[in-house]
Formats: sequence, C-alpha cells, structure tokens
Amino acid sequence: MKKSIIFIITIFFLISVCVLSIGKGYIVYADNLEEDTTETSSIDDTIDELLDKTDVSALQSWVDSMGIGEDYSVKELFYAVLHNDFSMDFTFFLQYIFRCFFGNVKELLAEMLLILIIVVLLGIMQNITSGFIKDSTKKIVYVACYGGIVGILGVIVTSISRSAIEVINGVASFSEIVFPVLLTLVTTIGSTTSVAIYQPLVVVFSQVLVKIIQLVVMPTFYISVVFAIIGNIGDEIKLNKFSDTAKSFANWIIGIVFGLFITYTTARGITGASIDSLAVQSTKYALSNYVPVVGSYLKEGFDIITAGCIIIKNGLGFVSLVLLLLFIIGPTVKILSASLVMKLASAICEPFGEKKISEVLSSVSKSLIVPFVACIALCFTTIIMVSLIILTCNGGVL
Repeated sequence: MKKSIIFIITIFFLISVCVLSIGKGYIVYADNLEEDTTETSSIDDTIDELLDKTDVSALQSWVDSMGIGEDYSVKELFYAVLHNDFSMDFTFFLQYIFRCFFGNVKELLAEMLLILIIVVLLGIMQNITSGFIKDSTKKIVYVACYGGIVGILGVIVTSISRSAIEVINGVASFSEIVFPVLLTLVTTIGSTTSVAIYQPLVVVFSQVLVKIIQLVVMPTFYISVVFAIIGNIGDEIKLNKFSDTAKSFANWIIGIVFGLFITYTTARGITGASIDSLAVQSTKYALSNYVPVVGSYLKEGFDIITAGCIIIKNGLGFVSLVLLLLFIIGPTVKILSASLVMKLASAICEPFGEKKISEVLSSVSKSLIVPFVACIALCFTTIIMVSLIILTCNGGVL
C-alpha cells in the first residue's frame, strides 16, 4: 500500500511538472520566435486572426458541464497564455490538491466515525455479555453490526464509483473535443504524416481504451469489493484470495494496455514529428531558392502563418492540459482520500478485537486503488498524446 501511494504521488508530481514545463517551453519558444522575427506586428496580427477563428465553445461547454468552476473561461485563459499573463504554477496545483484532500476527508469523517462507534459498541457488548448469552445470539448481533458497516461501505463505494465514471466519461468527451481541433491546426501547418498517425490513435483511445476501463476494469473492481465483503462475514466463508486476484487482474490489464499504447504512441509520434519537421524545412528551402524574385517573400509569409498556427496549437494544447488537470484532481483525490481514511479506520478497529471488520475495511481500501489507477492512466495517456501533438513540427519554423 505504501509503495502504491508513493508511486501515485510521484505520477501526480510528474504530470503537473510535465504540463507546467510544456507551458514554460511554449512561452519561451513564443518569445524567442518573436525576438528573431523582424515582422513582429505581422505575427501578432496573424495570431489574433487565427485566434478569432479558433472555436473553443465546445471546450467551454465541457468545462461548464464538468463543473470545473465558473471562474475558468477558456477564451480568457487562452488569451492569458498567448500574452504570457498565465500565473498558474505548481504551488497552485499543490494547494488545490490539499484543499480537495482535506475537504473529502472531512466529508468522510461522519461515515468513518459511525463505523468506529459500531465497532466499539460491538466490542463492549461482546465483552460484557460473555457467558450470559448464547453464541448464536452473538453471531446474530455481529451479523447485524456487520450489515450496518457494509451499508456504510456501500454508500462510500457508490460515491467513489460515480467519481471514477465521471472521470472516465469526462476524459472521453475531452478527447473527442480537443483532439480534432489540435489535429486541424496540425494539418494547417502541413504535418500530414503526424495527422495520419494520430487520427487512428485518437479513435483507439476514445473507443477501445475507455471501453476497456468501463467494461473490464470497473466490473472487476466491483467484483473485488463484493468478494472482500462476503469473504469477511465469518470464518466459514473464504473469498479473500478471489478479491486479491480480481484486483491484480485489473491492475495488470491497466498496466499492459496503457503501457503498450503509450509506448507505441510515443514512438510513432516522435517519428512522425521528425518527418513533418523535415518536410516543412524542405518547403521553406524550395520557396526561398527555387521560386524566382518573390521566393524570399513567400518564405517569410509562410514562416509567419506557420508560426502563428504553431503558437495557437501550443497555446490551446497547454490550456486544455491545465483544464484536464483541474478536472481530474477533484475526483481522483476523493478516491485516494477515501482509501486512506478507510485504511486508517481499519487500523483503529484492529485493537478492539474485530479482526474481520478490520480486514474488510483494509481490503476495500486496497480495492479503491483500482479505479484511482484507471483514472490516472487515462489522464496520463491523454497528457502524453496532447504533449506529442504540441511538440509536433515545432522545429519546422526554426
């Protein structure tokens, strides 16, 4: 469990640093481009014209429907990034994570407190009435208390499942909105090889990988929780190994599927970007050297249009990644906080002698890592794909 938490925190850190590094790289790149170009006003005019023609209403609708916040206007954030007025940094994301974490812990305290009260009362009753009532009566009382705890766990697991499904559906709709716009901008630059590579990969991501999470990973998570609850009712029923197997199966599916997809996407994306950068450089060379009289003017105009498209593409990609992080942090931190609080409740229940209740809390807390890892895998894969598109053909204008 400790290794899983450390790994998950590391992934969160890498994702945030990756997004912010892309943003800083974009800003430095845009500044250098403007410093090296003598016709800065022409580039600004081109950027403003392209910005007006870039439709971000679908992305704004996604932000509003996902409840990220009324303060986030995609258009204003887009303008702020393009004019180097973007002030969001890693400290902001860290504070946002802590706010979400402690807010969710506060919400879970009532349920966990109720579980602890039931455990304490059950332990006191069993010790006081020892030798005065029949064992069958004790079992009935235990089953009743266990049923109450299971009911509370059912409420928590249902809430966690809704959060995970919200993330899965949100990332799927995000990819259907953002990728077509980015690929259109990539096509405008002339990176046809990269577009031919990314189009089928986007379809595979939104139609295959998301379906695997919905139809395989999440049902496996439900099965592991059910086996954990049933297997700890009494010593007669032993299903804990089935629960562990279901969790391992889900984690292996996530690791293999997303690992192969990210590896293939990265390799193909880097190859396509290299080919397209060479193609753009060749086009500029041909315009400059083989078109008589007006060749240099055509090259400069081509540079301005290409630079404007790349700045718009990079800015939109960075804005979309920031919005994706703001969306996914809330639900995933909720899942993680529920797992940690349940783990803490399990440790507190153990001294009262309620081993089975402690074990079911511990087992369910471990099962909650499955939807958490699934959400992180979807987010990380999306960030990798958007980052590759952002980096596509940037070298072609240098």
